[in-house]
Amino acid sequence: DASLGTPEGEAIVEAFLTEKAIQIGGATTAVARADMGDTDWAVYNMANRLAMTPIQNTAGAVHEIELENFIQDILIVPYDDGRTYALVAVRESGIAVVDITDPAAMQVLHTTPVNYYQDGITFAEGGGDLVTDVIIEGHGFIKSLEADDTNLWIADESYGIHRTALANVISATPALEDDGTLLIDDEVYPLQYSGEPPWGAPADLQLHADGNLYAA
Repeated sequence: DASLGTPEGEAIVEAFLTEKAIQIGGATTAVARADMGDTDWAVYNMANRLAMTPIQNTAGAVHEIELENFIQDILIVPYDDGRTYALVAVRESGIAVVDITDPAAMQVLHTTPVNYYQDGITFAEGGGDLVTDVIIEGHGFIKSLEADDTNLWIADESYGIHRTALANVISATPALEDDGTLLIDDEVYPLQYSGEPPWGAPADLQLHADGNLYAA
């Protein structure tokens, strides 16, 4: 309430949105905030490098670690083992699990691909003829991640949305399918075809308090 004035010992800082304060990194496509102890951290990427720096008025140290592929999304998960993890969407490489509890000594636990398979697809090829019973399969292009206390939802641009238990991912050894990809508990295939390229791939996920998962 502006009528109450400025709290004692605090100052009002205005945001000048027409001016850039500082730029961190380049080729940055994902950023997240990690609240750990007395310090809040900015977690972001520069292409395939995962970086962390403290959020403060002056520039702080930047800690980095390289991942297998270009980073599309970063999800910070404080887990029930008392540690903090960054789950990172790394395109066809799948999901990287990084222990960021100590920002100066980040550790990649593992990087696990996610497979997809769908049969019975019909589309019109370039000449207009219908092609039926098409099968798509492979390692998915992982675009976005969302989680609650027990589940992880995965936006796969190649297929749709997968769901797996967080415990399948956050462990020294992930739970795997027979082909060595991440164990998936459930999934939905929303892609549509009017021609050969599909449309309707999920680009971003958000889980809301109403219990619904929203996909862009």
